[in-house]
Amino acid sequence: MANLGLGKTDKVTPLSEQAAIDLGAEIINDLVIVVCALSIYLFVESIPSKSHQAEEERRRAESEVLRRVVYQQSQEIEDLTHRLEKLERRCQPTNMFSQIAEEVSKELTTDNKFKELTPDKVRKELNAIEVKSKS
Repeated sequence: MANLGLGKTDKVTPLSEQAAIDLGAEIINDLVIVVCALSIYLFVESIPSKSHQAEEERRRAESEVLRRVVYQQSQEIEDLTHRLEKLERRCQPTNMFSQIAEEVSKELTTDNKFKELTPDKVRKELNAIEVKSKS
């Protein structure tokens, strides 16, 4: 009490029995009101509102869609990786013949007289050679 500036207490007068009962009843009454108000507040806050539920549903649906998209993309990446590996295996020379053929094709394309050589012209020449050899 001295800290509050009310001065020093000299003596405390005892309450009568009726005053003590009234004061105790008032304290219990206030305590019941506070507990009831707090429990009602917590109950109301624990019930999610419709907008909150709708937001949660939207988030769940969005999350599920994203999971599916990620899964599909990972499957596509895996498939494309396998296809790329197959193509790389096809393009790599596998034997001596393919290496020689590659070297010959490089030589033919670098040689000036074969620059204008196309597959159609080669076929025509081969057909002409076959016709000559048959006759």
